[in-house]
Formats: sequence, C-alpha cells, structure tokens
Amino acid sequence: MKKKYKLVKILIFMGFLLTCCNSEEVSVLEESTIQVTQPQIISSPTPKEIGITKIEIDGELDDWTNYKILSEDDSGDSESGEFDIKLVKAFTNDQYFYLMIDANRRIGEYVQIDLDIDVNGDGRMDYMAVFRPRTDDDSILMNQNADEENPVTFNPDNFAEGDGIEFKMPISIIENQHSFTITNLRIMKGVCCEADWQVEDSMGSFKVENLEERELAKSEKYNKWLSSSFEGIASKPFVINDTDPAVSGARALIVNEQNTTVYIISEFSAILSKVNIDPSSANFGEVIVLAEGLLRPTDLDINGTETIAYVTTESGFDQAGKESLLQIDLKTNEITELSNQLGHPTNVILSQDEAEGYIVDLRNGSFYRIDLESGTITTINKGLNNPYPAAINQAETDAYILTDPAAKGDYPK
Repeated sequence: MKKKYKLVKILIFMGFLLTCCNSEEVSVLEESTIQVTQPQIISSPTPKEIGITKIEIDGELDDWTNYKILSEDDSGDSESGEFDIKLVKAFTNDQYFYLMIDANRRIGEYVQIDLDIDVNGDGRMDYMAVFRPRTDDDSILMNQNADEENPVTFNPDNFAEGDGIEFKMPISIIENQHSFTITNLRIMKGVCCEADWQVEDSMGSFKVENLEERELAKSEKYNKWLSSSFEGIASKPFVINDTDPAVSGARALIVNEQNTTVYIISEFSAILSKVNIDPSSANFGEVIVLAEGLLRPTDLDINGTETIAYVTTESGFDQAGKESLLQIDLKTNEITELSNQLGHPTNVILSQDEAEGYIVDLRNGSFYRIDLESGTITTINKGLNNPYPAAINQAETDAYILTDPAAKGDYPK
C-alpha cells in the first residue's frame, strides 16, 4: 500500500510537469497509465462595436435615412399650411439628444419650435426646450420643476433648417437621461405672447430611446475641423464645450498665458469654472467648477500664477446679487469680499504687479483703482456716460473705456 502511494505521487508529479510544459490536461487513471487530452478553449465574447453618430446639423436630411421614424403626422392638418409636420426621427447617443422634423411641403412662415419633455415617465412636462432655427438666438431649456426660473441656454449651432429641421441638445442638461418622452412638439407662429401667437402644427407623444452610438471624441472633432476647408477670412467656429451647465450664461472669460485653460464666469449658473482648451490633452474640453454661488457676476481677472481670481458682481434686475469685488482663492475655494462700496461694477483689470485692480462703475460713471491688500479705492475719473468695457495699456498710463454700450434690441435705423 505504501509503495502504491509513492507511485501515484510520482505519476501526479509527472502530470504536473506535463501540464506546466505542454499546457495540456493530465489525468491519472491507473498506476502505470497516463492519458493526455487537449484542453478546452473558452473564447471571450467579442465586445459590441459602438457606432459613431455622423449626423451633421445642417438642415439636410440624407444622413437620417437609416434611423427609425418615431411618429408620423396627418398631411394637411396645420393651421395655415405654412409648416405641416410629416414625421419625426429622434434618438440619444452618449452625449446628445438628436431630433429631425420633416415637413409635407416646403416650410413656410413660423417662429419657433417647442418641445415638452417628460424625463421620469409620469406623463408630466419636466422641461421645455425652445429653439428658433431662423435666428441666431440661443436655444433655451426651462426646468418646470425648479423653484426659480433659471433657463439654460445652448449654442445656436445645435439647430438648422434646410429640407427639414435638425436639432441637438446635450443630455447633461436634462439629468443625463438617455431615454425620455416628448409629450408634445409644437410649431409656433406669430408674435410671442400677443394675440396672433398660435400653434401652426403639433405632434403628440413619442418615446426617445438611446442608440449604441457615441459622439466623436473632442480631439477627433478638432482634427476634423482643422482639416476642413472654408471660404472667407475665418473658419466656422470650433465648439470646445456646449454641454456643461456650468458655463451657461457666460459673462466673461480669461485665457491663461500658456493657452491651455480658459476661466469663465457665468451668470445663469453663478459659477466660476475653468475649461481645458489644450487639444493635445486627454481632457480637452473638460469643465471644472472652481467656485459656486457667485450671484450676478459681471467680469473676472486671474493672477499670473492662476491661484487667485477677482470677480465683480452686481445686484441684477432681481436684486439677488450685490455690488461687490470678490477675491477667490483657487486652491481653497475661499471667497473674500474686498469691497461692497461700488455702484455697479462691470469690469475688473489687474495691474501688472497684481497689487491693484482697475474697476469700471457703470452706475456712478466712474473709473477706480483699488488696493487689493487694503481695499482702499481711489477715483481716477468720474462723469463718464454709462461706461462699460475697458482696456489698459501695458505701461498703465492710458485706459480705454467705451461708453453708452448697446443694449439688447438697440439696432441702427
């Protein structure tokens, strides 16, 4: 019995060596018999390939051919025949909601398109998106569940009219929902909120689903933009980021000396953020929030080491903010009020030695210098007529200030 035990141990050891050397399975059957079998090969499943969304927002509908129709509308049911909806196609990819509206005949007069969006499936509108393809106005998204009306705007490059209407919207502004319901789509005509404001045509509920597609990576889009041809003295703008709510309602920006980062102060989000603008970076286009709760900001400047930001704020039409100059430590996010003795600050510019700041005061018609250590304000000039933007030469001997800036709706006759 003892001898047999030793023999089995030797056979097992030989089997172990064969397994290590030949990657084959070894079985001990009897004292003197070894059977060798080929190992079973288990193949890993091939990952599903994710397609790339290739739709161009240009009003041409050819690139929608292979997408499913989500809803069709009766012909001839529009109010005046100006815009008679034929069908819609829509989907989401990893970043955007895409929508196409085709018409039964040539598109006539209309003003805007409204989308009622239900993101939680309860049949109620959570968001309303409004866009006007025939203008350069930003698209607007309104959160119907928010306590305050604080609309999010996004790029007018996100819609176009041609043979039909095309529209895209970042899903980040609707809680990153990839599937949702459009409870109503309306084509509006007339003058908003006046007696002739009416629905030209509408379409009822349809479900938007996510497809296994992804948006081109930012670097891929950038390289495509670099290689594209253009006419005129400048190219079409390249959109670095139009999906992050942090930059909604941007009021001012500063580019660092290395041209790798843009600092942005935004009114709607009340956020100071920085955006990576380095195309060679893996984080190209990324937005990082630096400070929040900056109500009604008007301008900013950043010191050379990018450690301190200076932000001017105003009370605003709703009196939610304050007339202040704020200092923000970008390492600790600590916010310090340097002055609240300003009428309506619109600009802040750091001196070359960064010990002082120059400030334009719209309400008091004045131009100041402020000591950033003590907060002491010195008046340089007053009696200016509605001063707003300003620039200072490098020697700090001359300041250039524009007065009477144009307001929205002010156009030459």
